Amino acid sequence: MCGINGIFHIRTPKEVDHHLLIKMRDVLEHRGPDDSGIFTDKNLGLGHRRLSILDVSSAGHQPFHSEDGRYAMVFNGEIYNFTDFYPELKSNGFSIKTHSDTEVLLKLYQLHGLKMLRKLNGMFAFAIWDKTDRTLTVVRDRMGVKPLYYSWHEGSFYFASEQKALFAAGVQLRVSQPGIEEYIFNRFVTGEKTLFENVQKLLPGHSMIISENGSVKTEQWWNLKTEIEQQTTISQPIEWFRETFDSSVKLRMVSDVPVGVLLSAGLDSSSILASMHHQKFSGIQTYTIGFQEAEHNEAHLAEMLTKNFDYQFNKLELHDEQVYNQLLSATYFQDEPLMHLSEPHLLALSQLAKPNVKVLTFCDVC
Repeated sequence: MCGINGIFHIRTPKEVDHHLLIKMRDVLEHRGPDDSGIFTDKNLGLGHRRLSILDVSSAGHQPFHSEDGRYAMVFNGEIYNFTDFYPELKSNGFSIKTHSDTEVLLKLYQLHGLKMLRKLNGMFAFAIWDKTDRTLTVVRDRMGVKPLYYSWHEGSFYFASEQKALFAAGVQLRVSQPGIEEYIFNRFVTGEKTLFENVQKLLPGHSMIISENGSVKTEQWWNLKTEIEQQTTISQPIEWFRETFDSSVKLRMVSDVPVGVLLSAGLDSSSILASMHHQKFSGIQTYTIGFQEAEHNEAHLAEMLTKNFDYQFNKLELHDEQVYNQLLSATYFQDEPLMHLSEPHLLALSQLAKPNVKVLTFCDVC
């Protein structure tokens, strides 16, 4: 998980305030404690907070720049199949200088433009600045795993991984009446709108190109309904599911740092752990929430499964004041009132895991 942010002043030569850009960026420090950077080009500024997962060296520093100097990019996420593109990039004259998916992503953009999006297997939100055309392109992954919020404020375009960074830039924090009603009813706000006025989400599977002259072009590059309609008949569904599931787990184990599992002992997270064991991944640590009430506690099942696979089991229970404190912290990180009961426990488990692992896979935790 990284944090990205940016400012783009439209139809004006006004230069981006470095202090404001850094203020936005550092509100996101919890998303990327390993490194930070900014880039400015007169009326455009990009910020990045890095959590190092692939190529933890300084070669993966962001904002990332193309070798010809035309493009600058900030990227949050992971491209699981990035090494698959090495032969194509090399055959087109690109040299690979890092072990970073960030480098591959930008070079694919140089080669194919936004047509490269459908080639990507991963979760991502990124922004690319074109110094020649003076355009900013922002993109969000198929299912919206990685967040991207934006606001038009005083004639300028602001974007960030979290809403609090927009408020740090001066966007007024005002709760939307329709937003709060929908939030209470659904536990989320649908579509582009959010709980707050003048704060929107880039929709999953969408891209947006903003030009210096103020023109905006938004396109949907992926559609779930279309994908389902075009899916060919699956003749061996059990074999297809097993292969697809194991492949999905394997791709998410691509990491240069230790990986752990948030294990609830439910079907989903247990299946993920079983797949890891089946594929002979070693050194896995699991993290589970336990409860004093026997009717709610499944930690013993998680422990039994973990030890059966010869992995290391870790358990945590929250009581009284601990729950309250985690509730306050989780609300800050979420930017919105908590509508699910698991967030304080997820945060506590993440804090427990942090000294040992840097990546946690999860599904139906708590």
